Amino acid sequence: MNNIVKILLVVFSTSFPSSVFGGIGDVYYCSMKNFVVIKDFKVSEFKLQKFKFKITESGLKFGSKSDFFKNIVIEDRLALYDNLFAYGTDGYDVFTYEDGIFNFSSNNFKSIISLSGTCEKF
Repeated sequence: MNNIVKILLVVFSTSFPSSVFGGIGDVYYCSMKNFVVIKDFKVSEFKLQKFKFKITESGLKFGSKSDFFKNIVIEDRLALYDNLFAYGTDGYDVFTYEDGIFNFSSNNFKSIISLSGTCEKF
């Protein structure tokens, strides 16, 4: 009976498309279109950057390149579907993606950071 259960589990897990698992392992290359910081009631724009990240079981893992997201992991999965996902950290940072467009917002007691742009999956 134990072997039958194992066989059924293997058949079950390989019968569903990878989209059921929400893109774990997918890598995205992104380009900012906006990079804005609001601090002391003043809006400042910053140099636009390119970055990459990977969806892992433990969250979004960003690259080690010297950019805004250097070595960041955003762990809390809020939503994960085929062309839409959202991750956050401690209620202050949220990264969303839908159909090629990303938005990131970081709110703390002294400033708001807001980024938006486009991503391609590779």
